[in-house]
Amino acid sequence: MTGLADRPHAIPTGDRPPYPSLPPVLSPGVWFPLEDGTSGETGGLSSGALACSCRLPAGALGGVFSPRRLFATLDRQPEPEVLMASSALSIKEDILAALKDILMRHLPAPEIRPSPIDGLVLVRREDPPAPDRCFERPLVSVIVQGSKRSLIGSQEFVFRRGQFLVSGIDMPSSSSFFDTAPGQPFLSLFFYLDRQILTDLMLRMRPAGKAPQEDGPGVAVADAEPEFLEAVLRLAELLDKPEQIAIRAPMILQELHYLLLIGPLGHVLRGLYAQGSQNSQVLQAVSILRRDLGAPVRMESLARQVGMSLSTLHRHFKTVTGLSPLQYLKQLRLHEAQRLMLMEDMRAASAALSVGYESVTQFSREYKRMFGEPPHRDIQRKRTLAPLGEAGAGGL
Repeated sequence: MTGLADRPHAIPTGDRPPYPSLPPVLSPGVWFPLEDGTSGETGGLSSGALACSCRLPAGALGGVFSPRRLFATLDRQPEPEVLMASSALSIKEDILAALKDILMRHLPAPEIRPSPIDGLVLVRREDPPAPDRCFERPLVSVIVQGSKRSLIGSQEFVFRRGQFLVSGIDMPSSSSFFDTAPGQPFLSLFFYLDRQILTDLMLRMRPAGKAPQEDGPGVAVADAEPEFLEAVLRLAELLDKPEQIAIRAPMILQELHYLLLIGPLGHVLRGLYAQGSQNSQVLQAVSILRRDLGAPVRMESLARQVGMSLSTLHRHFKTVTGLSPLQYLKQLRLHEAQRLMLMEDMRAASAALSVGYESVTQFSREYKRMFGEPPHRDIQRKRTLAPLGEAGAGGL
């Protein structure tokens, strides 16, 4: 077949879309579609080299090449915004791969392990267990591999690889994981939020004036942005540089708190930690319930202590936690009793009285309803799962 460079007639400039960035080999008078609509030869220039010359993705001109196809390919090249999104996705995949390598090296077997970095916990799970319950402090959990389903309060959340969950308040949860396979365990890491850091950052970020009223649930899930994941990776990399942890880890953790406040789930934390907001009053109510766990609780008194009417407290408490104050208190008491029996070897009767139950029989009945077994049997079962640690299902 005759090469295009040898053909005597070119495409008139007016009949061809202008592509000012075309390389010289594609200048007017050289490239044109064949009259019969078939493909011509490229004069010795491979489709790969041609794609490179035109700044096209590798493989964009693979197979049989024709000038008509070239212009069509150029016409459908993505806009800069699409290219930027593609680049961000590539960066995110690289970061997740690096995090996976770190977790697999530091967790050679299934385990939920607190790391040498204060507040950072590493998670590896393989055989999907029955959903496990825990009552966690405010935290951020990042999924590196696999997927997770969590019932937190009364709300169900499903989050997958490359997503993160923010819980800005102490919450009860029941979690399970999926999307695993042989050699592909569930991997995640989480770190606990520091209330003092969040409060200090909020004061520095917000000019003097009225606190923002950002109401809504205290838990949410979103796609992790590359900038946030990059900071998480820098924190995890310190596990291989233990001599740097004392100096660098606090700085990176403060950076992560800031990125959370300005990120896609920032409203969750801003609403809870902005002084004077109604969600911060709910957070204050939770702190009082935890502090006075063994004492009798009157909801009217609790509402007065946080500066809200009883109905307002009930409404906002349920918005933030998904539970009424009394439902939350019951779960808090039962989880704390379980912790006392498991971690401090306390007998069921003593644990029941310590968390405010007046009737051991009622305690045993409500315990079985929540955890599926009587206290003694449940604690025995949990002790057989000791390698998975106190964190239960691994950070909500």
